[in-house]
Amino acid sequence: MICQLALAEKDGKVPTTQVKAWVRSVDEFIFEVDLMQESVRAKEKKHNGCPQYRHGSKVARMLKEVQGLKSEGIFPAGLVIANPEAKSVEHIRGPSIEHQIDVSIIK
Repeated sequence: MICQLALAEKDGKVPTTQVKAWVRSVDEFIFEVDLMQESVRAKEKKHNGCPQYRHGSKVARMLKEVQGLKSEGIFPAGLVIANPEAKSVEHIRGPSIEHQIDVSIIK
């Protein structure tokens, strides 16, 4: 999905609000998983490499969160929308100010 978003952004499209929120949730979850992995590694070092199996409830909760994120990651309306382009501004020449350089003449 991230590759699809990157390609769409190159084409001038932007992710929908729902997709942005979902990606943010996934990023936060990945950060939480990384913290847990660091905690497990630190505890294994503390106990001479002997794994501790006291993370069962945390892992179960994280698996439920993964399932929730997977189900929320389905976007039938699409991942991106056309980027609303900025409207061009019409330049209306007015009277010049005395002693001011006209920048339209400078090349």
